[in-house]
Formats: sequence, structure tokens, C-alpha cells
Amino acid sequence: INFGHNYSKIKISGNERTNYEQIASLARAHLISNADVNNQAMIQSLKSEIEKLPWVDEVVISVSLQDSLNIHIKEHQPFAIWEDDKKYIVSKTGKIIATDNLEDFDNLIILTGNNAYKNVKSLFNILAIDPEVSKNIYSATWVGGRRWDIRFENGLLVKLPSSNSDNDMSYAWDSLIKIYN
Repeated sequence: INFGHNYSKIKISGNERTNYEQIASLARAHLISNADVNNQAMIQSLKSEIEKLPWVDEVVISVSLQDSLNIHIKEHQPFAIWEDDKKYIVSKTGKIIATDNLEDFDNLIILTGNNAYKNVKSLFNILAIDPEVSKNIYSATWVGGRRWDIRFENGLLVKLPSSNSDNDMSYAWDSLIKIYN
């Protein structure tokens, strides 16, 4: 099939949660409708369209052997479920990912609190310090727009200090890890 721009093949990689056919269909339609646009402009435009898909974080598009368009996807990694008026998947960078299928994410931390998703990066950074301790966390609540309450599966509640200083939060978390171990 010739899609314009002399590409007979579209190769897609890196997509785990993003539907292959959705990307391919978007690429085919884009190539056909932009056949008169120069190659770089067409590739940039296609890249922008693919990046609008919910799970897509980054896109790299390259051309090989003059007939193959290679699309490599890097997807957002789910970190938590944010409960507001409904439930949302949140990446470790705080990106809300639109999905109807939450069953695959039962093992994620539950986030609550006003705009908790916007502050999830600070939570991710401290939890990454000791994954062994962090795997026992059930939920995290963003309190007063300034700090996290962490609830463990065994019911233990840890109230971290204000996030005004990442050092204070990290110091408190390091102290907890020492006690926990």
C-alpha cells in the first residue's frame, strides 16, 4: 500500500496499552491527507497527533530504507489511582491517563486529596528511596495542599512533614525506613 511520501510499511513498537490499530489507522489517515506536505512537516504533524493519545508519553518517528515509517512509542507508567469525583490513573509525573478499564490497576496506591495528582512526583520520589517499604503502602492523602499522609496495608498511618522542603520529607521517610527495618 502506498500512503503517499513513498512509504509502503508502517512499523509500530513500544505500545503496550495503546492500541496498535489505533496508531496505524491514525498514521495511514495522516499520511494520505498530508501527501502534499514535505516529509519533516508531515512527520512532526503525525508525531503531535499520536502524542494526544491517552497513554502516549513520547513518540519517535524515523524513516528506514526509504519505504518504511517507524513509530516508536514510550507510554506513561501508571503509578496510582486518584479518587476525586471518579477514579483516574495517574503516572509518576502526575499525568492523568484517561481509561475506562481500572481492573488492571488494583495493585496501585490510592490517592485522595484536592489536586493530589499534581503533587504525585514528590510522593513518587520518596517512595522510590526504598521500594521494599513502599510496596506495603495502601493509600496516600494530600493534606492541606502541603503534605502527604501515607497509610500502609497494616493500618499504620504516617504523616509526612510539609513538602515546603523536600529534604524534610526525605529525612522523615529515611527515619521511617530505619524504624521499619
